[in-house]
Amino acid sequence: MPDDVAILTPDDEPALLAYLDAHPDPTMFVRFAWYAGGARFAALRGEAGIAGVATQNKNGAVLVHSASQIPELARACLHDRDRVTGVGGPHEEVREAIVALGLEDRKVQREGREVIMALELDKLVLPDLLSQPGIIVRRATSTDLPLLKEWRIRYYNEVFRFTPDAELMSEVEGAQRAGRLWVLEDEGQIVNTAAWYAVYPRLVQVEYAYSPAELRSKHYGRSAVAGGLAVMREEGVRRGVFHTGEKNMAVQIGIDPIGFKITHRHLFIQFS
Repeated sequence: MPDDVAILTPDDEPALLAYLDAHPDPTMFVRFAWYAGGARFAALRGEAGIAGVATQNKNGAVLVHSASQIPELARACLHDRDRVTGVGGPHEEVREAIVALGLEDRKVQREGREVIMALELDKLVLPDLLSQPGIIVRRATSTDLPLLKEWRIRYYNEVFRFTPDAELMSEVEGAQRAGRLWVLEDEGQIVNTAAWYAVYPRLVQVEYAYSPAELRSKHYGRSAVAGGLAVMREEGVRRGVFHTGEKNMAVQIGIDPIGFKITHRHLFIQFS
């Protein structure tokens, strides 16, 4: 291992978070891996602190973000080469890491190309719908769970073409308990739900907004997200980040009016 590449320990958290805070949008999944535990982190040390990072998370995925020495970082972060399930990060860095790890011949199951959209919450634009009588955005309660579980199944069927298992469905209850699940009501009827993938002191990652087909084209989705983010802003969160498919123009167009703009592009190569 090169002298300027080091394996991080819990004592390195302030330095790591300083690096992630300097690059908040393209490192959301790296940040999540740190807090989730069970990951091995390698960092490139520079004169001003950490200058690049790579990790193999607890699910086996290798995530990279660095302006240089991707091969050294990718190799150093491995805790189990046989369990590499995929490689994610900026496009060129992903390709470089795959070559460095000797994974060019691995069978690819999926190539996920996403845009990263972000917004400083002091520039959040609230849709006109939120000022209309009868429109309320609030955190979901346990009473809402039966409907939101039904909608989660419909969401997975539509977007991913499969029915979620018990583990995935348990995430609905977990998100509700953590305050990461939101609903928009129109005259007392829930017409949209929005969820955050992760919440940090000054940063939130939007996961999705969903309405059944019969409730769409009413600006409910962007309004649910904007209403939830307005509350998060009052709670001290300063930035929102959102990943979506490069070709998912409906979502990109849908959240552009509240202020989200493309800041980066992300690639994840998932192996069979």
